[in-house]
Amino acid sequence: MIDLQPYSGMPLTLDETGRLIAGPGIAISDPVPRTVRELRGVLADPEGAADGVAYLMYRGVAPADSAADLAAQDVRFDVTVIFPGSLGREYVKTAGHYHPEAPGGVAYPEVYEVLHGRAAFLLQRAAADRIDDAVVISAGPGDKVNLPPGYGHVTINVGDGPLVVCNIVADGFSSVYDDYARRRGAAYYLFKAPDGPVAQANPNYDRLPPLRAAQPHRDERLGLTGEPLFTVWRRQPELFSYLNHPERLPRGLRP
Repeated sequence: MIDLQPYSGMPLTLDETGRLIAGPGIAISDPVPRTVRELRGVLADPEGAADGVAYLMYRGVAPADSAADLAAQDVRFDVTVIFPGSLGREYVKTAGHYHPEAPGGVAYPEVYEVLHGRAAFLLQRAAADRIDDAVVISAGPGDKVNLPPGYGHVTINVGDGPLVVCNIVADGFSSVYDDYARRRGAAYYLFKAPDGPVAQANPNYDRLPPLRAAQPHRDERLGLTGEPLFTVWRRQPELFSYLNHPERLPRGLRP
């Protein structure tokens, strides 16, 4: 059993099968599995990946006594468990998606927190019909990653064990997967190599910018501190109003 509470701020554990176990007072629903078969369209080597479950998505994970406050702010906490291994030459990854625009005309942002394992977050921003920024962020337990408006993203398990990430996001929109599916994945693939991940450009994109590395985020204005996201949200939920009103984000965090 893996204790997730030190970084999640909730009594959560992960069992030996990769299932999330809720402690007292925590409400979780059955996970939504994403299979390798469903991911084949975004893989560099679709025929080289064995069938199975790539990751589990738990929607709306939080103490039952927080449900009304979360609903009032129209946000939710999710937990995703990405299994270790490979998909052909690639690490196991999520499908990748963009967010639509909020009513204020700016795309919805999102914040991730690593609860266990090692992650690489691949971010990309589309301008017209090309990508004008591509970023990789390496993160470990306790690290926070801010996904600014306009950036699509993929989460990749680059460790040897399960990767568990939590996210807080607005609850009133549907993610957009079409562009990742049309281009067979993100602008860059991360391939497994003896010395660690190696990035390779996806040939289905034109005129890609270089992939630049960035660090996990710390910003008290956004609630991104050394404490778990849930702990900060519970104490100061108003800090996260930008999730539904991204036009309120500080200058420099909007495209």
